[in-house]
Order: sequence, then structure tokens, then C-alpha cells
Amino acid sequence: MYALPELEDTIAAWWRGIAEHMRQAGAPALPEEPEHPSDLDSMWLSPTLVLAQTCGYPLTHDLAGRARYVATLCHGAPGCAGPNYRSCLIVRQGDPAKSLIDLRGRRAVINSWESHSGMNALGHALAQVNARGSFFSSLQVSGGHRKSLAWLREGCADVAAIDCVTYALLQQEAPQETKPLRVLEMTDSAPGLPLITALTTSDAEVGALRLGLRAAVADRDLEPLRRRLLVTGVEVLPEGAYRRILDMERVATALSPNVWLM
Repeated sequence: MYALPELEDTIAAWWRGIAEHMRQAGAPALPEEPEHPSDLDSMWLSPTLVLAQTCGYPLTHDLAGRARYVATLCHGAPGCAGPNYRSCLIVRQGDPAKSLIDLRGRRAVINSWESHSGMNALGHALAQVNARGSFFSSLQVSGGHRKSLAWLREGCADVAAIDCVTYALLQQEAPQETKPLRVLEMTDSAPGLPLITALTTSDAEVGALRLGLRAAVADRDLEPLRRRLLVTGVEVLPEGAYRRILDMERVATALSPNVWLM
């Protein structure tokens, strides 16, 4: 889910390292190179899926009871704490807003209606400032975090909620895209993007995947790759940890139905 084109070679090398450790741990057959299908829903629900990353919102909605949770990577981006992450509320440099409440009547852009970091976290943030009734003058869907940032730079929108790992990676890999922007504030935290496998994957196979992941994040030879990808560790969260996303959604939807728009 963090596969920036600038990181393609690093991600491929990281995958090869993970896959080797998983093979040694006895994991199911793994492809030699990472796969990037355009139809994510079909991949996530494939009965042959060995390992993929998804967002916590699909995990708690369309994928609930249809895929198995494996683990959660930890990242070293500002806004992360262990396996948890936040969204950055981004505005342009020079925007006079000092907090989210100052953006009433402005234009928002989200990456997707199925995104926790771009949509659900923003809705929860509106609830936190008690933004009852209408709020934004317009709300559009860009199709991706990077596209949302482009809309901000081009003056097509005034605020977007961006996954803090995505934002940190773009600051690192494409600073020209983030320099005209600034972080207004951070949303509340939630568990980071989960790794999943097919629902039919056995307990033994899930255990092997977890062993391989733990070995990969401890492998000193893979440290340069992890550092560039901001990966700092991996954790297996307790059952129910991702209910935090549902809790945040309930808080957000308790507002009036048209809270997003004026």
C-alpha cells in the first residue's frame, strides 16, 4: 500500500528478503517478485492469496470474515507509535488556518470512501471538534493520497487527510511535492495497515508467515531497505484491535448526515 514508484526497487528487494525468511519458516509458496494487481478487491479475496497489505477500513468492512489477519508493520514516520498511525491534515503553506475548525466552508478532498486514513479519520476529526451540521463547501474524491496532495498544490482543494507514512515517504522521496504544503494537525491514532492472507490459510501457515516477518525485520542485512521504507518492526495485534476503526466511524457518523458539506 506504500508502493511509490520511486521505491519500486527497494520494495522488490525487501519482498525478496521477506519471502526468503518465510520460506525458511515453512510458509506457503511465494512469488519471486512482489505483485501489484490493479484490482485490489479481487486480490484481497483470492483463495490463493498468501500475503498482502490492505487498509484497516476494508479489513473491518468488506473483508470482515473473508480474509485472515496476519500482522501489522511498525513505521518510524512522525505520527506513528509502534503499530499505530495517524493521518496528517494537510493544507497549503500560507493558508491562515490554525486548526481544523478554521476550515469550515472550505473544500476538502479524500482519496477514497473506503479509506480509514483519508476519509474515516477525517470524519472522526470533525466529530472531535463538534463540527455538527454542514462543514465543507465541497468534497471530492481524488483516487489516491498523492493525487489529493496534487489537488492541494494546484488549488483545487484546501484540505486533505493523508496517511502519515505516505506523507513521510513523499517528503523523503519527492520533497518537491510536499514543500508547498504543511501539516495543520494530526488525527487520533488507529492500528496501521494490516497484512492479510486468504481465509483458508491454516493456523500453521499463518504462524510461518509471522515467523518469517519477524525474522525479516530483525535481519541486519535488510536494515538499509527497512530504513528507506521507514519500517521499524512488526507486531501481531490482539483480536479486536481494529475495532478502533469502527469506533471512530461510529463517532463520525453520529454527526448529522450532511456534516461533510455546507
